Amino acid sequence: MKEDELVASLADMQQAAGDAMQNLSEAKAITSKILGSAETAKGSATSGLISDKRVTLMKLMSRITSMERKCKTATEVVKTAQSQAQRKLEVQIRSGLRTAVQRSEQSYDEIFDRFAEELADGSKGLTEARVGDLLVSLTDVEAEQHKWQAVLLAFAPEGTSVLHRQDIAEALQDFRVCMNSVAITGS
Repeated sequence: MKEDELVASLADMQQAAGDAMQNLSEAKAITSKILGSAETAKGSATSGLISDKRVTLMKLMSRITSMERKCKTATEVVKTAQSQAQRKLEVQIRSGLRTAVQRSEQSYDEIFDRFAEELADGSKGLTEARVGDLLVSLTDVEAEQHKWQAVLLAFAPEGTSVLHRQDIAEALQDFRVCMNSVAITGS
């Protein structure tokens, strides 16, 4: 299964778990309401029958609480798996973007200057449409452009869909690890 399919199926599972939690919550509320009305009718002549029903309702309430606890645990597991899969997919996409930019033999600044447009506040930035144009220019990413665009736009400041120079550099930054230190001499 591909990473994006895994993320989608985990999102479906999370939705189903949320629906189950909602149904359990409603069942708990209904059971509590019935138990409350049984408590007020305690003094009537049919107290033996009500007592049996009350015990049944208490058992049902206990089962609902137990199912609710299990559902919460399962939801947390699914949520964790989904965030891990989403992160892995994001790392793969960022790596693909870096590779595509390196193949284009242009620096991040050159790419930014080529696709940036003047914004209303006088600064330069990549709007959502221009990010799409940037991705189209990188031939490696055409097939999955909408996913790649979403990952890139996640680096935009919150509440906007505009990437500034620093945002594009952060999204495409490459990390290197020094494996062996070398002394630099002046001779």
